[in-house]
Formats: sequence, C-alpha cells, structure tokens
Amino acid sequence: MSTALHGSCVVCGHFDARALTTTRLANGEIVVVCGTHELIHRRAESPAKSTAELRKMLTERRRGSRRGIDGDELGMRLSEAFATSDRRGSTGTDRRH
Repeated sequence: MSTALHGSCVVCGHFDARALTTTRLANGEIVVVCGTHELIHRRAESPAKSTAELRKMLTERRRGSRRGIDGDELGMRLSEAFATSDRRGSTGTDRRH
C-alpha cells in the first residue's frame, strides 16, 4: 500500500508525486524530497539538522561539482567524454550534410 505524497521537494521544488519520497533530518523531522535529493542526503556523511541546512548542503554540493571542486574520477571522465569541443573531431565533417 503506497501513500500519496503531497507538496514538493523542499530542495528543488519538484512536485510530481511519482518522484517524491521523504527523508528524516537529524532532528527527527520528516520532509518531502525528490528521489535524487533523498539519495544524496542518505549518502551524506551526516544528516542535515534542518530543512535550511539540507537545502544549503545540497546546493553547495552542486555548485562545487560544477566548478570542478569535490569532483570524482567518474564525473571527470564523463565530463571529458561528453565535452562538445572535440565531439565531431578535427576533420570538420558534419553528418548533418
């Protein structure tokens, strides 16, 4: 039996009920989050103490990774693999012709 969640992710505002779940903060409060943010929070070194701390923790993580800070090897390899600068090679050929 599933319980429908109402509201939206307290971090990103996603509101599709099919993607929503909950996470428990360190203070015992249960908040609605999307599946992605629940996973990230669950894998964090320590749980957030408040909704504000949860937002800050996940926002800072995202900003840092975009600047190359706190990146991991897999993320670096994926970024390199999908970099657009060398995607078509140096021959100048374009398959759209």
